[in-house]
Amino acid sequence: MLEDKTIISIVMLRVLLLITAVFTVSGNSLSTDKEILLNLKSFLEKQNRVNRGRYSEWNLWSSNPCEWHGIFCSPDRVTGINLSNSKISGEMFNNFSALTHLQHLDLSRNTLKGVIPDDLNRCHSLVYLNLSHNILGGELMLTRLTSLQKLDLSMLTKTG
Repeated sequence: MLEDKTIISIVMLRVLLLITAVFTVSGNSLSTDKEILLNLKSFLEKQNRVNRGRYSEWNLWSSNPCEWHGIFCSPDRVTGINLSNSKISGEMFNNFSALTHLQHLDLSRNTLKGVIPDDLNRCHSLVYLNLSHNILGGELMLTRLTSLQKLDLSMLTKTG
């Protein structure tokens, strides 16, 4: 009888540790999303040293990314980014897929150039993607965006 309780306790402890490890490794939290957005901000500021959009204000007034201009959230995750007309030039950020609940991404009316990164193809929750009015090249490989309902590539100047 005591052996059965010990075995059950060990099994329960292992299950609990496994569940904890899965959530820790996956980094599913608003604080993880915040770090990714701060990496995006840093990336954009390095490429755009003079003219900057409102993304440069992120984290100045609030540490909660859900209160930042252009960021939309469910109660506890970032679900949307609107950086349209934000004076962004240069290459695209290559880590949007780390925002695992991202459903809406609007990068229109900027001067993004270069290749559309393969990382975008890993944004499996993406429902809306707007890359219009940019200068992007390379192959458009978005075949794994199975949730995508609206894609806007109008006025996209294609290079290469």
